[in-house]
Amino acid sequence: FSSSSSKRDAAGPWGECTKTFAGWNHCLINDQVCVTQCGMTHTTLDAVCQAVNGVLKFSDDGQCDPKKFTCPVEVADAVQIGGLASAAQLLGKVVLENNDVEFWAKGSPLRGCKGISKMLRDLRDFRP
Repeated sequence: FSSSSSKRDAAGPWGECTKTFAGWNHCLINDQVCVTQCGMTHTTLDAVCQAVNGVLKFSDDGQCDPKKFTCPVEVADAVQIGGLASAAQLLGKVVLENNDVEFWAKGSPLRGCKGISKMLRDLRDFRP
């Protein structure tokens, strides 16, 4: 039995996928944030990908690009950035955390990861 996901080892800061019959899947949000999950199935990750990128946009096999996506984004910031109302934020945060969905932003060559969450919130607030 094998997972449809990529290999279990990972070169990125998210570490190795150690769950039984599991592998990494991911999707990109505006090419700025990579959402990833280690698992045998990726229902929660797919729900995030579809909510952001469209109903037919499931996650892709494999991990995030470890050379680009190096800055962790807190789940609480991710659901706030997503524009969820406060009750939905709490529920979304719990579901994402319980299903080990992680968010990683691109690091800046000049600033590294400093200020990434604030920058992403500013981008959300800038939407026309």
